[in-house]
Amino acid sequence: RFNEKYRGERLKMVEEKESGRETPSFAEFINYILKTEVWKMDKHWAPYSEVCKPCDVSYNAVVSLETLETDSAWLFHQLNLTQPLLVDWRTAVGRNGAHVGPGGQGTRSTRNLSRTYLDQIPDHVTRQLYNKYKLDFDLFGYSMEEYIKQTQ
Repeated sequence: RFNEKYRGERLKMVEEKESGRETPSFAEFINYILKTEVWKMDKHWAPYSEVCKPCDVSYNAVVSLETLETDSAWLFHQLNLTQPLLVDWRTAVGRNGAHVGPGGQGTRSTRNLSRTYLDQIPDHVTRQLYNKYKLDFDLFGYSMEEYIKQTQ
């Protein structure tokens, strides 16, 4: 689906001299992200602080993926959602974090998946990426130290 939606964009991401591939590698994608101005970024990888405008919108709730079970139970209660969901979200997303692969299926934890990808880029690029998303780190309580430790 990435290629279908971003066919024109992907050609900008891929530098033939780097990989000779038609689809960008993770490192090429990160280089594309780093050289793209935030306001030109697709909402799927733009900083949340730009997409959700937390300084402009007064939100009543923020749900975190790390505490999704607790947060969603609280939110469903607040919204008086007592009917069962069509598909139980725990069944749909699993309990291990990130799920990748065909149909969104997979078994790798977010931490392990992050480590696999972050190992593909040098530390100075990881720091540049952090700087681009620093406000998100601050807003959502993430730390650079935790992020870097995943690659060690």
